Amino acid sequence: MARSAARLAPSVRLTNSDLRAGRELLRHLHHACRLRANPIVARILRAGGRDGAELSDAALVAYVTEAVESSIERLPPRQRAIVRRCDMGGERYTDVARSLFISERHAFRERDAAVLRMFGHLAAARPVALRGAVEQADRFWLQIANAQALEHNGSWETAAEVLERLSCQVDDAELRCFVQTRLARLYEQAEQAGNAAGHLSAARALAAGSRRRSGWQEAEVGVTSAWLAAGSGDPRAADRVAGRCCAELESWSQTTNERRISNALIDGLSLRAELAIARGELEASAAFASRACEVAGGGRAFDAQVVIFARSSSAIVGCLRGREAQSTRTELEQCYALATQAGLTREALVISTHLAACMRMARRPAEAARLLAPLVPAARTVAVGGSAIAFFCELASSSLESADTGAADRYLTELQRRSLINPLARASVELLAAKTRLAQRDSVAALRAAQAAESGFRRLGQDRVVGTSLRLQAEALAQLGQRERALTNIKLAIEALAGKSHPTQLATAYRVLASLSGETKYAAAARRLCHPSG
Repeated sequence: MARSAARLAPSVRLTNSDLRAGRELLRHLHHACRLRANPIVARILRAGGRDGAELSDAALVAYVTEAVESSIERLPPRQRAIVRRCDMGGERYTDVARSLFISERHAFRERDAAVLRMFGHLAAARPVALRGAVEQADRFWLQIANAQALEHNGSWETAAEVLERLSCQVDDAELRCFVQTRLARLYEQAEQAGNAAGHLSAARALAAGSRRRSGWQEAEVGVTSAWLAAGSGDPRAADRVAGRCCAELESWSQTTNERRISNALIDGLSLRAELAIARGELEASAAFASRACEVAGGGRAFDAQVVIFARSSSAIVGCLRGREAQSTRTELEQCYALATQAGLTREALVISTHLAACMRMARRPAEAARLLAPLVPAARTVAVGGSAIAFFCELASSSLESADTGAADRYLTELQRRSLINPLARASVELLAAKTRLAQRDSVAALRAAQAAESGFRRLGQDRVVGTSLRLQAEALAQLGQRERALTNIKLAIEALAGKSHPTQLATAYRVLASLSGETKYAAAARRLCHPSG
């Protein structure tokens, strides 16, 4: 039986107005005028011996944020997730409760219990707890955690402001370098290439300046550079840089216990695994993902996000290699639970996208669509850039394969209205357009979109998806009555897909070839791929 809010914090008696003030504080943590009018903020300031009238708006926000973040970190994981996602991130309680496998009513109870716990810590805090006793490094990492929570709950601009302010406040060059790499990644994911490049350049300068003290920092910055190269459509350069940096970080990890080294190494290996998947090099991808999980299992990484990403990447590779579907699903569900409990809402959406893709490849598209459909409001609020494109492309593909062409068309229209800066995003939307128009029997539009997708994926070195583009071209050509061209394309598709994709994708291509050629041996090959023991 769930414990009541009072039992969770028996030493604190709060009125309803206190609870409302606590919730208001969390919702408006970065609005100075709302903070000045909040009675709990007044208590925080009194506990620290500070006069709010003497503080500037920026100083007030920073001071209160530090106190609140310190209290949030002491909450149990579920309460911490609810506070970060609902009260601070603006997600609906219905969606968050569903993702945590609890009722909405219980989510509200947990929220009130969290406010009670937090208020108790804040009310009881001695001045020393909020002033001199918290070391500079502790305050630094609290601000990093705050920015990550804001980013993952749809407030990336506010997260950027927090990091920009932190970069100006930190004197240590190594920590400032770390903030600059975070800013570069944040802006890259938000498709703000100019800002990302500027912060990457600043990080490189800081890393070069501190080379004598910690040469591994240049490799850490290099991993960020590799992610930016991948995002800008240069996967070959990304893999080359990531490979060099991972080798250097592996060497450093043997001689020091610095946790940032392990963090950067996991991040770099996960990127290499992702790039290898795109090329269709599944064995290489499996090796990178396995090594990333091995490093993560050592417990030396400090960022839960990179650890969860490494585990989910390993599960996806297993899925593409035809690993037993249930083990893949279990691993991804565990990653999803870890992400939601850590308040990493956007990461949870990415994992749900992967899980739906595995369901669809296992020929359960309706189940995949049912998984993603309730998450659409959260995706529209939280997901940005590539994560948003991937989510809606997967939902539309699952809808198409479960014969809901209308829903697929709506999601396609929504994607086409977006500003598609990333070349991978453009190619992915073209591929979805080809699938949708083919289902609507608009063969000319389907062929044109599939050709554009093939061209885009070829430029990006995404050999695995090139095969799917060629297969869609073959189906469009068949609808147009151009059988010979269709046969040529489907044979090229099979060649591109063989050994580089999930067996069901290759089986689909063989079924198209069987239909075009009239030869039963290709239909038999498709059946063997779907039922290898049969």
